Amino acid sequence: MPGTIWRALRPLLLMVLVVAVVFVLFSVGVAIGTNDKCGGSRLDNVNKEWNYFPPRWDCTTTFVNN
Repeated sequence: MPGTIWRALRPLLLMVLVVAVVFVLFSVGVAIGTNDKCGGSRLDNVNKEWNYFPPRWDCTTTFVNN
């Protein structure tokens, strides 16, 4: 019985793994390709935050009250 369940779930788990790897590679490509979006040329710019879904940089601003 356990072997039968494993054979039934293996294609589904493989598909989930492939989708996860493709999503990670796509996200890395977007992060590197748009790393200068918020005015900085480095990935560790403090004026942006990474949004995981959809993968993109969100620019953050700090307002100073006078």
